[in-house]
Amino acid sequence: MHHLLSNTYSTIEEFTSLTSLFDLFDDLCNAGSCIRTIFTDCLLNIELYEKFNTQSLIDDLPNISYDVYLQQLNETSSLLMPISLRTDNSSVYFHIKKATCLLDEILFWLVKYQIPERLLKSLLMLLTDLNFKSLCIRSFLNIYGMIIDRLIHCQNSRERMNSSRLVHMSVQLFSNSNITVQAIKEYHLMELILSSLYSIFANIQINCQLQKPKENYHLVIYEMDFSKNMHYWPIISDFINILSHEYASREFLLEKRFFITWIKIISWFQGMNVNHHEIESEILLQSNTNYLFAFTMETECCAMVVWTIVAHIMKP
Repeated sequence: MHHLLSNTYSTIEEFTSLTSLFDLFDDLCNAGSCIRTIFTDCLLNIELYEKFNTQSLIDDLPNISYDVYLQQLNETSSLLMPISLRTDNSSVYFHIKKATCLLDEILFWLVKYQIPERLLKSLLMLLTDLNFKSLCIRSFLNIYGMIIDRLIHCQNSRERMNSSRLVHMSVQLFSNSNITVQAIKEYHLMELILSSLYSIFANIQINCQLQKPKENYHLVIYEMDFSKNMHYWPIISDFINILSHEYASREFLLEKRFFITWIKIISWFQGMNVNHHEIESEILLQSNTNYLFAFTMETECCAMVVWTIVAHIMKP
């Protein structure tokens, strides 16, 4: 861990070259729960993290890796909270807080390096510890907005994050009812997930062609579009996973801010792709797959959410 934080890697290829280090970590984790407990204690130890940041591998030299982290942190954009979700006491943005332990910073670099498989695997092995899992949720939600920003803005395939790997970690956290309830009460989970969905779909909306185009919007799917590549899917998967807990579904319906924001989002699905074609190519040469993807999006993003909620409220 000290090696990871004391060395900077400019490319994902350099990071994945640490195979032998991760092999050692895997072998130690497989040795039993006692070793894994030592790792989790180190990841959550605030004093140890402060020591790492003030001590270099070479005596009398400053630890420049922490300066690199702070620079990258300052350059990271924050997720905007929609007006419909805000209260008098809420912040406009979900700012990424500065790391206070090793876990915080490692999760930050996990996203920066597009969720490398070996580092993700190492963290997943530690999530078998229920105590660590309950403490990990705070660190994970801290960088959740950063994940959304990368999903939206990474157009280069080399920089695009493997979004399916994100679900491997989030499903471990959001499948636990106690952790999900804790996150809703203490870490604004519902506001965060709705803000994420709002930002994702606001990114591909256009003025509505049906009526009042200056006031209404709807979604359009293009051949090479962000949504056609299903980058929205991990967030919808997390949302449905969260709503699978009865407390979350009832909180979602009872809190007016949550429900209004959701209605706003699904209103963009009304009239999706109506009479809209790509102007750069011949209409006859365009495929009908755009309409298929539009239907799939509506099923996954609207219908499945409603089915999940109805399953709870129909209980006697």
